[in-house]
Amino acid sequence: MTTEELKALGSLKAIYNRLSGLLSTKTVWKHRASSTSSFIANPLHYAICQGLGVHYGANDKTIIGHAVHAGVDFGYCNKGSRLGHCIRAMIVAIDDEFPLLGKDFVGKVTKKELYQEAIRVFKPYFKEVMPTMKVVGSEQYLEIDVPVEMYKNPDNFGLIKLTGTFDRLYEINGELVIGDLKTSKKTISGAVEKSKELQDLEGEIGSINSELKAFEKAILKFANVEEKLLEFKTQLDDVVSAIDDAILNKKATKSLENKREKLQSEIVKWEEHQHTRMLAESKKVELVERLTKLSESYNPLKEDYDSQKALADLEECKKAHSFQVALYSIMYMIVTGKEVKKVRLENIVKNETIKIQVFEWELDELTMERAEEAIQFVVSTIEAFYDGVDPMLLFRPNPYTYFGDETNKLISSFWSDKKIA
Repeated sequence: MTTEELKALGSLKAIYNRLSGLLSTKTVWKHRASSTSSFIANPLHYAICQGLGVHYGANDKTIIGHAVHAGVDFGYCNKGSRLGHCIRAMIVAIDDEFPLLGKDFVGKVTKKELYQEAIRVFKPYFKEVMPTMKVVGSEQYLEIDVPVEMYKNPDNFGLIKLTGTFDRLYEINGELVIGDLKTSKKTISGAVEKSKELQDLEGEIGSINSELKAFEKAILKFANVEEKLLEFKTQLDDVVSAIDDAILNKKATKSLENKREKLQSEIVKWEEHQHTRMLAESKKVELVERLTKLSESYNPLKEDYDSQKALADLEECKKAHSFQVALYSIMYMIVTGKEVKKVRLENIVKNETIKIQVFEWELDELTMERAEEAIQFVVSTIEAFYDGVDPMLLFRPNPYTYFGDETNKLISSFWSDKKIA
């Protein structure tokens, strides 16, 4: 179903009627693991996308992310591939996705811009991360019937399939680790407050470093002062000797005297430069000594802060992504019988300078239980749908979440047009 066809329905009631019509045509409901959060946050949006098959369109961010994933997948599946081969896979991915660009983005971004940005984002990962990783599986698609134990009515077995594609399965230190790759403009960052002592020390060290730069600049600028002084003094000695010879031979000395004055002036100037450099060197020694002393107090505080910050960043990452990765872990366990609870999340931050964050942790039992309960909730809801429960009760809209923003805008247009049923 296209977005135009969806909007043409004109009301919420018509959408729910269309969902009810799926009972006679949709013999199997495929639930993507990655859509579980969407189901929990905005059930109607989930039903529109997963049930009616509506695709609201791609945007520049999703296309770039898809292209980077394609390049990474090609590189891991074809060990030893050159950068150019991976880039070619990225270009193909962008060419495939570009026709799916949402109407709000058509004309606002070009293929060339997408190529350039995707390549810029991919290159550091290709060089810094890929050579170090041992990959067991890449972009692996999983599909399995929901186990009969998850149905309230065993006769419904086969109505629902779990599907999903996890990015990577790594082997790290002999253990299997689920890998998840993200591309984002935001650094994953937890909040940790610096102590006043650390802030004061950072301010003082920063001020000293600024002074150091100024003195180092002066030292560098006048690095050849001795050579210059020797050069001008040698020339002066020669001129003085020439003047003495001229006087002795009763020749004109005016030109030589002018030259002597210029050389004397240069010598005075370079002696001042010499003094400036010596003073700068002396000040530099003092500042370095101050920095060394400050570092004795600063380094332990900074190490403690960095340690707390790393833990806070990891907690923020776990908070944002553990649930989804746990869903993949459960699916992998259902399909293969192997439990994989270790996780490695790689976040490529698309700022002016590309930054790659790497987080590794083990999924805790509480997260695994939440993921299992969420899948069970989805299964129970879809089973109820097939058992004839009104989709209006099962798939409620939620205008207060960023999940399914496109659906929320569509519903708002019904309201604004006074077409809500």
